[in-house]
Amino acid sequence: MAGIVPRGCYYPSVNPPSYAREDLLKAVHALAPALRAAADEVESRRSLTEPLVQAMVDAGLYRMFLPKTLGGGEVEPRTYFDVMEALAQADSTAGWSVLISTSTMTSTVRGLTDEALAAMLTEPRQAVMFGSGVPRGRAVAVPGGYRLTGAWTQGSNILIAAWAHVSAHVYDGETKRLDGDGKPFYVACAVPASAAVVTDTWHTTGMRGTGSHDYAMTDVFVPDERVHGPVDRSPHRTEPLYQFAMWTHVAHAAHAVGIARAASTSSSRSRAASRRRGTRPRGGWPRAPRSRRRSRRRKRSWAPRARTC
Repeated sequence: MAGIVPRGCYYPSVNPPSYAREDLLKAVHALAPALRAAADEVESRRSLTEPLVQAMVDAGLYRMFLPKTLGGGEVEPRTYFDVMEALAQADSTAGWSVLISTSTMTSTVRGLTDEALAAMLTEPRQAVMFGSGVPRGRAVAVPGGYRLTGAWTQGSNILIAAWAHVSAHVYDGETKRLDGDGKPFYVACAVPASAAVVTDTWHTTGMRGTGSHDYAMTDVFVPDERVHGPVDRSPHRTEPLYQFAMWTHVAHAAHAVGIARAASTSSSRSRAASRRRGTRPRGGWPRAPRSRRRSRRRKRSWAPRARTC
């Protein structure tokens, strides 16, 4: 996969999705059978398939944190957490894909204007994103923007995304630019995913379907309107949702809970199936904790003995 240039495939959604909590959860439950059926294929190819991605696009899952002014859901965090848990329970890779994309989307939305975003996100499929907040790149200031070069790691979604949002230190010629405290100044750049060249590095025992390969960009021009500096409070958004940057970091817990629920359900079904077949699982049946077994023995020893005549 070294040298592959990922390119998004854009298809219009048939109907605008509903971003009500109940409707989003219904959409996830409707997608669950297809996600589970494709799990082996996703695992082997180390990436979600395009039909699955498009189905999640049509359901609005990648646009939950996009502003309403741009056709997104701008959903409140509790709804987002519930949807992320349900999606991760259906399929951990799908959950991770939406988590990474919405996280990247939130950072991008907080830094860029509606005009810049509207020019980027002309179709729903373009809302699938990846990125990195670690400034591993070099952004050389030029008239009208920056020339971006760098290499980043673990680019989840890179094989299916339309846009990247990556960070880089700013250089004026060969001189690294410093901020008011004398520290290196960095910017974040929104760049078409087609500008990234993938290095095949994602060979794991878990979460293989996320396709989190390393990637690089070389001398890519990024116009000023798609570049922003560090954002503590969004200069373009007044909505409370965009004043806190860590919602999606908190949602990692929802993703983990969804995976745990799926594991618990699978284990329960496996035990039930073994009992119906009359077979013992490897290692035997789970035993009650030792303290409970002792308690049972004590109760039996206290039981009154029957009198005999």
